[in-house]
Amino acid sequence: MDKNTVFVQNIISPYRNRFFNMLNNYSDNFSVFYMDNTEPDRSWDTSKLERKYSNWVDNKGAFFQIGSYRAHFNPVLIWKILTNKNIKNVILAVAWQDPNIMLLCFAKKLHLTSKRFFFWAEANYTAEWTKKNNTKLKWILKRSVFNSIDGALIIPGRMSEITFEKWNIGGRHYIHLPNTIDDSDLRYDSTKRVDEQLPSFIMPIRVIERVKGGLNFFKSIGIDNIRKVRFIVAGDGEDMSLYKKYIEENKLEGHIIMAGFCDSKRMSELYNSVNALVLPSFSDPSPLSLVEALYFHLPILCSNHCGNHFEAVKEGSNGLTFSPLEPLEIKKKFEEFLSLRSSWTTMGEVSSKIYKEVFDTGKVVRSFLRSFDERKKI
Repeated sequence: MDKNTVFVQNIISPYRNRFFNMLNNYSDNFSVFYMDNTEPDRSWDTSKLERKYSNWVDNKGAFFQIGSYRAHFNPVLIWKILTNKNIKNVILAVAWQDPNIMLLCFAKKLHLTSKRFFFWAEANYTAEWTKKNNTKLKWILKRSVFNSIDGALIIPGRMSEITFEKWNIGGRHYIHLPNTIDDSDLRYDSTKRVDEQLPSFIMPIRVIERVKGGLNFFKSIGIDNIRKVRFIVAGDGEDMSLYKKYIEENKLEGHIIMAGFCDSKRMSELYNSVNALVLPSFSDPSPLSLVEALYFHLPILCSNHCGNHFEAVKEGSNGLTFSPLEPLEIKKKFEEFLSLRSSWTTMGEVSSKIYKEVFDTGKVVRSFLRSFDERKKI
């Protein structure tokens, strides 16, 4: 990777910061341009994150949100990328519909820049935003953005390939780059996991029902099944009151625990203490919680709308998947998962093996560098 390679990111995040720090261990010849430090609803404390790599934060940009659509506008960042002659390769790592991304790609289409563009995309056709407002204009803009990419599409896995096929955006070279976790603050401790009469599930979600579908899951499996286990919902969000109301009305206080936002230390404690992970999302491009579950040797029950389920879950070996749109299937798969309880420890070991083979950050970084350097030579 040459000095003239720049990643374009929206904000500083722990998991991407970990990736860039690891990338810097193998090559210090890249920079990261951030559109801002953070966004209003992000709970990360980025002030304590060490950035060992070259980076620049544009503090002169603007952020706005309309419904589920959020975006940044950074004229200074755009100008810096287009006019800096040392920048030869640009890796766009923000949603395609962001104004900065569209403007850069339109500049490329109009031959205003000869820089080579790559797109790091967590494309998932089941994601909420992709299913809303599917107008002809949106279709034209999307295809225009992706058709401007002359380097490669950098994707986390199979779900993105399927998505680009559905979008009729083919003929592109793929570089696989699974999302990895910052495991520096995570500690797996098998002695903390107790096999109690009521097994414990962790459900790490933002409490936004239309996106994460926690209530949809609970209502699908039914009260009797809920009483067989204990769910710990780790996260906060705008629909917290709806969850609490459901718990109170059905007297489920001992079976659904709303833990609220949990920092990395608390998440480690929870992951070590529970017996399994459930992720019922309607929309989840490439959730890191699945990767965390693998790291913590947990069996997994998850929605097949989670983009990285193809890589994280081997059906029947370390977990089961279900469609979040099919209540009967959700209930059936939950009951099947419970029937496998005696195999959960073995399934957890398979999860750990998958983590080491597919999601280990060092291995992922080395593979990415090889593929990226090969692609640049073409």
